[in-house]
Amino acid sequence: MKQTLVKLEWDSIFFNFNVGKISGAIENSNDLEDVENLILKNDIFLTYFSVQQVLPAFAFESKKLDFCLVDKKTTYSKNINPNLEINLSISSIDSTTPEKKLIDLAIQSGKYSRFNIDFKVGKEKFEKMYSLLMKNSINKTIAKDVFVYNEQSEIAGFVTMGG
Repeated sequence: MKQTLVKLEWDSIFFNFNVGKISGAIENSNDLEDVENLILKNDIFLTYFSVQQVLPAFAFESKKLDFCLVDKKTTYSKNINPNLEINLSISSIDSTTPEKKLIDLAIQSGKYSRFNIDFKVGKEKFEKMYSLLMKNSINKTIAKDVFVYNEQSEIAGFVTMGG
C-alpha cells in the first residue's frame, strides 16, 4: 500500500519543529523504506503514524529513524441512566479563564499521553500543550463545556464535553 505524508502545520508551529502524519500501512521492508524516505525527504522531526493492527517487528528495526510506540487508544462508553440524581458537587465552569488547579489537573490527565511519553516533545512543550487544551476547552474553542467535581470547595476532577 502506498503511504502518504501530510505536514501538520499547527503542531509544527506549536512544537517549533516539523511534524507530520503518515497514512497507509507498513506491510514489508519496502513499505518501511518508503516511510523512511518520505519522512527524511520532507525534513519531518516527529511523525504520527496511526494503525489499526499491530505493526510487524521489522517496522521497529529502521536503520534511518527511531520508531517507538507512544500511544494506544482506548475508547470507553457508558449508557447513562436517565434517572440519576443531580450531584451538587458537579458544576459547569462559568469562567473563560481556568484557575491554576484546573491547569494542574489537565497536565496530570496527560501523564500517559503520547505527548508526555515521546521524548521528542519534551516536558515543557507537553505541559504548555495541556495548559492550552484546558484554556481552549473552557473558552469553548474546542469543547462545548467543562464540568468540574468539587470536594470540600476545591476542584478534584474535571471532564470536557464534545467538540
